[in-house]
Amino acid sequence: MPGNDVIGALRALSSVFSQAPGDAAHQSFVIPAIAFRSAIMPADYSIHEKTLVIRPEFLNHIGTAFGGYLMLWADDMAYNAASLTFPDAAFVTRRFESFDFTAPVRNGDIIKIFAQVKKIGITSCQVTVWCENARDGREVFRTTAVMVNVDVDGQKRPIA
Repeated sequence: MPGNDVIGALRALSSVFSQAPGDAAHQSFVIPAIAFRSAIMPADYSIHEKTLVIRPEFLNHIGTAFGGYLMLWADDMAYNAASLTFPDAAFVTRRFESFDFTAPVRNGDIIKIFAQVKKIGITSCQVTVWCENARDGREVFRTTAVMVNVDVDGQKRPIA
């Protein structure tokens, strides 16, 4: 588990810093530092993907995709990415960063919405969510969600 690796790495670093500069333990600083870095900065997590065709019921009054649907799908994907990355957690959405819609989506367009866990905290993770037009590759939006692991009473709990 990533949390156990972090604790072990911190203990190793603590023992290294408590030694005098000439001690053998001080000279082995590189090994715990590498272990610590891999625990904090794991390899990239999987990218999760959803493909959708835009139908008339998803359109606003000017014939482009209603932003509310795109935001709903982004929230779904943030939840999916967090939950599949940490299957024992129970995530809720804490917040989303701004949505900047940079390309219109029209009736019949096919879009792909992607999500990937990018950062991990004690009780939460940040998930990057972005959308592209599947036909021409134009980015429709990019945002970040903060997903928090909670217990049945809604209290934060560590991601284990």
